[in-house]
Amino acid sequence: MEASTSELTIGPAPRRRRPDLGGRSEEKVGRFLVAPGQLLLLFIVLFPAVIAIYIGFTAWSPTTGVDFWHAYEFWHWFDGYWEAKPVWERVTLRVEVAPAGGEAVTLDLVAPVPGLNRSSPAR
Repeated sequence: MEASTSELTIGPAPRRRRPDLGGRSEEKVGRFLVAPGQLLLLFIVLFPAVIAIYIGFTAWSPTTGVDFWHAYEFWHWFDGYWEAKPVWERVTLRVEVAPAGGEAVTLDLVAPVPGLNRSSPAR
């Protein structure tokens, strides 16, 4: 009895598709890799800014003996900003224009701010 022999064709293995993590373009992959750093930076900048604005509308200070998340108990809206009224009564706008190859020209505008000429609210 003879064993049947058949020739095997040897070729390259079939190619598997690799996970693309957002696409085949370099732009998508770049955005995917940079996104965690951008989100961290956004949090590092926005969180303190939001907390500062929140605390700015209250009379809370670190010496009140209350944690800052209870600052709403000291809410007073713009009363803290009326103390700075003399500074806010005038706003200076400075614009510097420097044409290509020329000297810079500075324009200063000092103007009263409408609505801030009223007296501070009664306490």
